[in-house]
Amino acid sequence: MKKRTLEIKDLEDLKFVGLPELEPNGKRIFYPVKEIYRKEEGEDLQYKSDIWCYDFDRKKSFRFSNSSGFARNPKVSGNGKYLAYLLSGEDCPLRLIPLCGGESSCAWDDDEKYSISSFSWSPDSKFIALAMKKARTEKEKKKKSFEYIENLYYKADGGGVFTSDGKFELWMYNVETKDVEKIFSDRFNNLSPVWSPDGKKLLFSSNKVKNPDYNLENNDFYLYDIKKKSVKKITNEYGSKSNPSFSLNGKYLAYIGNEGSKIEVKHRNVHLTLAQPTEN
Repeated sequence: MKKRTLEIKDLEDLKFVGLPELEPNGKRIFYPVKEIYRKEEGEDLQYKSDIWCYDFDRKKSFRFSNSSGFARNPKVSGNGKYLAYLLSGEDCPLRLIPLCGGESSCAWDDDEKYSISSFSWSPDSKFIALAMKKARTEKEKKKKSFEYIENLYYKADGGGVFTSDGKFELWMYNVETKDVEKIFSDRFNNLSPVWSPDGKKLLFSSNKVKNPDYNLENNDFYLYDIKKKSVKKITNEYGSKSNPSFSLNGKYLAYIGNEGSKIEVKHRNVHLTLAQPTEN
């Protein structure tokens, strides 16, 4: 093949594949694919993403969702009945698709607009825990003639300016009734909910130091008891922590992280701790 320089039209052939999710029976795998396209000839290039599926028996990949927004973070329920995923750029941020066949549908009917950071299925597949916040409506935005900035972190690439509207809170979605309710909030962002193996507690990540915006390299894990509606801190070491995973018996928690207060190049190690409250 003759070599040539990269041209603008070549961008439309690029595909960006995200993290995959394996079906419980191991027969299919789901993954987001972001691509660049034009709606009409002559229009500017723009991004979109959809969920794709690879079938191991058929040895074939195919598009599993079809939207004009950004589909991401596909997760299959433990009973293998549903695929849930996040959809940015449209009014409904959480979508469900029956894996036995059917169309994608909005998880709940609500006039409110929400922003979802992450979510996870309960072990019994009856509930979905979400890190979510309500978004201001256009009417509410127009009421303000100015913005009073209280946080150092108030804008972000892709998120725009004044991204500090509200904090991410923990919510619970009932798959059968389609009800969604807030279960925990405070003045901090509470993110990345993960269920304990027995389904009785939720682990989440939060940076609850005095000035979180000045300590971006820090966060800790907390346990929320669903029945008691109480929160206990699990980790105490200053540093960044991510990718938490419970042992099957729920006694231990493994995660990736580093320790230290200085912003510098650090090794990210695997840590193991007891999945129980610490003495703070």
